[in-house]
Amino acid sequence: MVAGAAGTAAVSATGAETGATTTGAGAGVVVAAEAEGEALRATTFLVSAATGAGAGAATGSGAAALVAFLAVLAGAVELIILVVGVFCILTLRTTLFCVGLAVNFLENVRSNSGSFRETTFFFEKIGFHDRIVLFMRNICSKFFFLVYSVFSGKDSVEKGMEGDAELSVRICANIKSKRHPDRQCEQAASHGDFCFRHWKRPHRYVPLQESIPKRITRQSVKEASRILKWWRQVYPLHKFHTQGPATNDVSLAHNETEVYSMDSVKDIPKLYFFSYSDANKNIWAFDIRSLSHLMASGRPLNNPYTRDLIDEATTQKIRDRITWLRNKKYPLLYLENKTLTPEQHWNQRVLDTFMKMESLGYLSASSWFEQLSLRENKFFYKQLFELWTFRLGLNSQEKESIVPRHTKHDGKLFKQTPEMLFSRNHDLQWWKKTNLNTMNTLLTRSEDKTKQSLGALYVLMALVQVSDDAAEAYPWILETVQ
Repeated sequence: MVAGAAGTAAVSATGAETGATTTGAGAGVVVAAEAEGEALRATTFLVSAATGAGAGAATGSGAAALVAFLAVLAGAVELIILVVGVFCILTLRTTLFCVGLAVNFLENVRSNSGSFRETTFFFEKIGFHDRIVLFMRNICSKFFFLVYSVFSGKDSVEKGMEGDAELSVRICANIKSKRHPDRQCEQAASHGDFCFRHWKRPHRYVPLQESIPKRITRQSVKEASRILKWWRQVYPLHKFHTQGPATNDVSLAHNETEVYSMDSVKDIPKLYFFSYSDANKNIWAFDIRSLSHLMASGRPLNNPYTRDLIDEATTQKIRDRITWLRNKKYPLLYLENKTLTPEQHWNQRVLDTFMKMESLGYLSASSWFEQLSLRENKFFYKQLFELWTFRLGLNSQEKESIVPRHTKHDGKLFKQTPEMLFSRNHDLQWWKKTNLNTMNTLLTRSEDKTKQSLGALYVLMALVQVSDDAAEAYPWILETVQ
């Protein structure tokens, strides 16, 4: 307390010269709305400063009184600034809260009343009421973005937009090494359950709590033998139904080499082996990773050797096998290195997204999305935002069924408007990640497959407006959007 110290020093010095002791007291009272810790410390500072000033003035020392007065003045200015700041923050919070209530009220009125709607097919034209809602929403979002960026920094505002979903990749099930048997290998499982280093001589890692020896009886050994015998009889039949007729005998395959790697079909990993029999009773063997890339091209799946169309039953088996592999976190890419590179991680995410759309009944090519430029990615985001916000005419219940928790802060489909994002200098990769996350949310947030199909349709509605190849594949969607 500088002011208090100055007043005390003035009192002691004057008392030494005159031999008189004088006692002074001063008090300062501060009343502020919603007093916080900073306001309390400022009040204490002001009271102590006033006390020192009164003491200095009572002794008659001019210099000490001047110092104490300046200290009191500085403390008063600091306190006034603090009180005004607290008042401004409270006023700002109240204003944002009231405007938010107004926007929610107008949206509820818009969704519950249909008198002002002018509908064409399943889109609706923007009425006067919709324009008011969009205008207020843009004003609120821009104002909030400005204030929040000042107090929190720009990185925290974009944290939700850059939520790059972590790619699930299965890691090796082997122990790390003989020197570290208590640790699991961290490499990607490129050969079934094991990596390129451990697949020939595997030694499966077992956590410590699972390796505690238990009492083994003759009855348990007999039951285990029964289970093992049953599994040896059932497993080949299971593989026949899921991976085709040549999975138990590779020599039945009509082709000797794999179409993508040109390696012998005998060298295809058992995990990725798939075969089928065509109309001429010829059996063809493939690496299912090659078939997944062919299916992601956006065209009907043909046999690459004969160019004949693969029947729907076999195509569904391929879809089911790919879904099983991805649920078990097996990658669908050919690993050239020891682990997945960042580029391979990204390609796997894009491939998963478009394979999901293909499984929902919409043939699509990942190249439609990968070839978009920076301007086209921005336009794609804007089209998705407009479709979701007003062009589709979805009410809150319909949005909730397609994207559950869409009203929650951490579950919103669009956390910022296109105009706000356009003002920021984001690069092409940022826009790709943001758009891919939005697509995945529409495709996977709901557990109902019908709602997932609607999400895939909405993605294609925006994609046909930025990709010529997508528009050529789905001209009826383009005509509907226009």
